[in-house]
Amino acid sequence: MMCDSELKEQYNIFTSNEDVILVNSDNSKKLFEELSCRCILPALGTIVEKELYDEIGNFDDYVYIEDWSFHLRVARMGIMIHILPEITTYHRDGGISHGNTRLKEEAYIQFRKDLLTLYEKEIQPYSSNMDRNAANKSREIYEWRKNHLEQYLTSDEHFSKIKAEEEEEKTNEKNMHKTIAEILWKKKS
Repeated sequence: MMCDSELKEQYNIFTSNEDVILVNSDNSKKLFEELSCRCILPALGTIVEKELYDEIGNFDDYVYIEDWSFHLRVARMGIMIHILPEITTYHRDGGISHGNTRLKEEAYIQFRKDLLTLYEKEIQPYSSNMDRNAANKSREIYEWRKNHLEQYLTSDEHFSKIKAEEEEEKTNEKNMHKTIAEILWKKKS
């Protein structure tokens, strides 16, 4: 269940009823095709046997979306995934994977790069096993994400955010030094 930052207001069930039916249908090919376009399985609340995790392993290529990569690999291998039909966890919204660009510029860009790497390593090499429409849809999403990142990196918005973050960092550093100086001065008094 997705909630506000205080975990008070509940406003979205991450996995829709249709997605639960797909996941529980044991149709790993169809699940892989759906996962190639969007992440429908939350990492939070996922239970995996250690042996499976060890077998699939190596998530070094990703900083933020290793869970999506894991689910793609499981579906591609034909291993069945099942979802309980009840809410088992509450998730605080606002993180980078939910489109929160107020986070540090570097993290936002890395998240976007992770999305491209996901397609290049986990989807595209296996697209010949997909239905043609699903493969085309996932390719279109990749192209859109790639263009979006390229445009963003050359935009004024990107450079403005970097400058604002540098200023914020300088201010935080000054405040930290001021606080340390005040603590030291109080100790001497």
